[in-house]
Amino acid sequence: MSSRNDSICGGGRHTDASGGYTCQDSIDLLRDYLEGEMPAELAAALKSHLDLCPPCVEFVQAYQKTSELCRKALKARMPEGLSARLTSFLHEKLSSKG
Repeated sequence: MSSRNDSICGGGRHTDASGGYTCQDSIDLLRDYLEGEMPAELAAALKSHLDLCPPCVEFVQAYQKTSELCRKALKARMPEGLSARLTSFLHEKLSSKG
């Protein structure tokens, strides 16, 4: 049985030339790597894998773009009138169920 991540990098079994990280390892560690929360030695080993694995590089780029789009979406404000109407609508629906 394969996971969703298995389809990203040829089944998650590709390892770098030193036998280090697999694609699955890379995906599992990605957040810490991109946020700079990974120890330098581990980050260097992960970067070695990424330098040799184009599918993982594509995944990282998509992951970064998704994060960027989510941050932009969260900054967007709903127009005040729409917000008030939505709040009123939700209150009505919730009170009618209670």
